[in-house]
Amino acid sequence: MRNFIFVSVTVLGAVFGGLAACGGADSIDVLNGNPNPPGADAAAADGAVNPGSDGGPNPNCDPAKCGLNAPQGWKLATAQKGRSAPCADGWKTTEVVADPVADPSACTCNCNVTQQPTCGGGTVMRNLDQGGSTCNMQATTLQLTGGGACDPFNNFSIFLQGKNYQTIPPHAKGGTCQFDSKPDTSKVTTADARICEPPPSCQGDICKMKNICITHDGDVDCLVEFPSKRLVGAAPKLECAACGGACDAKGDCSGTLSMFTDTGCTQNKIDFPADSMCDPAPNGNNQQFRSASLSTSLKNAGCAQMAPTSAATVKLEAPTTVCCKN
Repeated sequence: MRNFIFVSVTVLGAVFGGLAACGGADSIDVLNGNPNPPGADAAAADGAVNPGSDGGPNPNCDPAKCGLNAPQGWKLATAQKGRSAPCADGWKTTEVVADPVADPSACTCNCNVTQQPTCGGGTVMRNLDQGGSTCNMQATTLQLTGGGACDPFNNFSIFLQGKNYQTIPPHAKGGTCQFDSKPDTSKVTTADARICEPPPSCQGDICKMKNICITHDGDVDCLVEFPSKRLVGAAPKLECAACGGACDAKGDCSGTLSMFTDTGCTQNKIDFPADSMCDPAPNGNNQQFRSASLSTSLKNAGCAQMAPTSAATVKLEAPTTVCCKN
């Protein structure tokens, strides 16, 4: 069974690789401080506030002034590793993650008992001792119907001779199971990053940055003019491969073995714990038992085989391609 999960971001302390080239320390400094380098024309964020000399849009807000023109489907932006430096005032900020890594143990296979096995009759092994609580001597083995049904002893009877008795009921039978993959989101790490986009009213503000990038939804190839690629996304997405292999259900049974002095299971009842433990004998010495009944219930149901492995794959939710000039 295949699992998908969108997990929250885990901060990775490592450097954000290629995005350092996209934003770079210089780009981060510019974003933190004055977006207009000393000596440069101070372009207004809104061309309507500071129009051109002919009353039209401010030419400083046209990215063509520095030879930029984002192709259809692309957006002009800068990118930076980490999130310590804010985008410039008026710029759109998008928090993203990159470089998702899943630990090999991020996906495990868990036993899932889809139909419980049942407890019933069968061979009931019995042991006893004369003291010491070891139950190291074999006592009479019984074949019982289970479910509380009365089973008369044919051609024999039982006398209690031990100080302690061990009653081992039959194992559970039937049932079905499967192994399901389970993701562990705490074992996925990512690197934080931030994308900054200039305001739509003044795209030319991008010209003030020392390194310029373009972004595109999805995982696409970069353009020749922006060859440095980095894939980012909204969050990591952990996928666990289906768990293979056979699965057989198993289970232990426990309850009570009752013995009676008549063949109809009505007289002088004594009980033995049917729990596979070495327990003190009930008070029934000097009596001859001629029938028995077994009542057990299921405990510790599980899978007989060892759990297989599940391969972990981590991708990015809502991926975005970031392409920078260098």
